[in-house]
Amino acid sequence: MRERGERAQTGIDFLVGATVFLIAVGFVFAFVPSMFAPFGGSGVNDALIADRSAAYLAEYALVEDPANPGVLSTACTAAFFDEDGVRAENHGCDFDHAQIDDLTALLGLQEWKNAQITIGEPDEVPTENITMQRGDDPPSAGSDTVSQRVVSIEGETYELRVRVW
Repeated sequence: MRERGERAQTGIDFLVGATVFLIAVGFVFAFVPSMFAPFGGSGVNDALIADRSAAYLAEYALVEDPANPGVLSTACTAAFFDEDGVRAENHGCDFDHAQIDDLTALLGLQEWKNAQITIGEPDEVPTENITMQRGDDPPSAGSDTVSQRVVSIEGETYELRVRVW
């Protein structure tokens, strides 16, 4: 028979055990979802891709002078958005016309990524009746990520948008 002073568990032992258990359960709930995130394809990197693409277009590919980022060359911009017309090589642009046909290669996207590039509203920009949009429309059911830059064409201010999904 046990004596009255011998106990197998004290209040402090129970508190320590319960605390360790709750911390372990909290860690599992916090860690397990992030363990499967890379396989979910949730578009975590889409914001980086869209921002990098918008910066490349607004600061290098479409500009008149790289020392003046955001001031777009009318000829390079027209060459970029005109699929059949003006050749980019003739205007000293930072891309060739062959790259324009493959937008994912031009922007350095993985083959399963898609992008759409627009400047202003399609009928807003005065460049020889060229629609200022490249790439397909994003799916209505999915999510896309947008990065924007303020650019200038012939002294007028427009918004360059890159959508990635």
